Amino acid sequence: MYEDLFIAGEIHKKVSKLAFGELKQGLSFVNFSEFVEKKILDLGGGFGFPVCISVNGVAAHDVARFNDDRIFNKDDLVKIDFGVHVNKWMTDAAFSKYLGTDVKIKNLVTASSKALSACEEVLKPGVEIGVLGKAMGEVITGMDFNPIKNLTGHGVDKGRVHTNPNIPCYDTGSKEKIPVNKIMAIEPYATLGRGLAVDDPRSEIFRLANDKKNIRSFGARKMLDWIKKERGFMPFCTRWIPNYSKGGEFYLNTLIQQGIVKAYPILNEIDKGLTSQAEHTYVFYEKEVVKVT
Repeated sequence: MYEDLFIAGEIHKKVSKLAFGELKQGLSFVNFSEFVEKKILDLGGGFGFPVCISVNGVAAHDVARFNDDRIFNKDDLVKIDFGVHVNKWMTDAAFSKYLGTDVKIKNLVTASSKALSACEEVLKPGVEIGVLGKAMGEVITGMDFNPIKNLTGHGVDKGRVHTNPNIPCYDTGSKEKIPVNKIMAIEPYATLGRGLAVDDPRSEIFRLANDKKNIRSFGARKMLDWIKKERGFMPFCTRWIPNYSKGGEFYLNTLIQQGIVKAYPILNEIDKGLTSQAEHTYVFYEKEVVKVT
């Protein structure tokens, strides 16, 4: 079971290692994203979702967009979160890298990584979600940081990167158990802020939501055809859309307004508190839990 998923996992592990080494001060978001994407393709994978580059107080869902001129700066705390798919079976994993020397911020990066390790120690078939959250939350608060309570781990299905159930990184007391043969991405977030993610006005990740509606605009129809053919219901970003400079923003907004495409906002920590993230993908079999990434 899940042969393609484990192939994607091997690709993900190799690319993550290369990406960690490539990430450095002065590199542009676009060049870094293209580096990651090229390595995924070279190894035989596809893009599960755009490479998320969330810096400092941005917790999640920021990506290198069309005409992006941002670069990594000294003292940036960077979260890199990306997906690899093989025949739409996809992985979801992330790492944090701090480009400075402050000891407290280094500890913040360690906190999310240690929280995930603590969670792995209690992973077993039929484990209660509250047990997993407790393991992660105790590590984060024990290091004098806060978990982000409304960013959670989640199920992953074929062609779908976010499904139920959700796994918060603090103790909810939930008795719900992880289903058998379920793919799960577990991702603790640690922050210097209060621990709440809020929507930014901007959205940089998009996904087809309804492929049954008709649309009059020729340009919007052409964009929709590209989305259906190249992405299906998997997420995409503006940088991937062909000829986006020629009316692409208008056509994409048309699809969003018609309910055909869903936009996912960038997520900021409410205090813009520095935030770290760690994440891996696992399969919960009947008799064991296997790490994919």
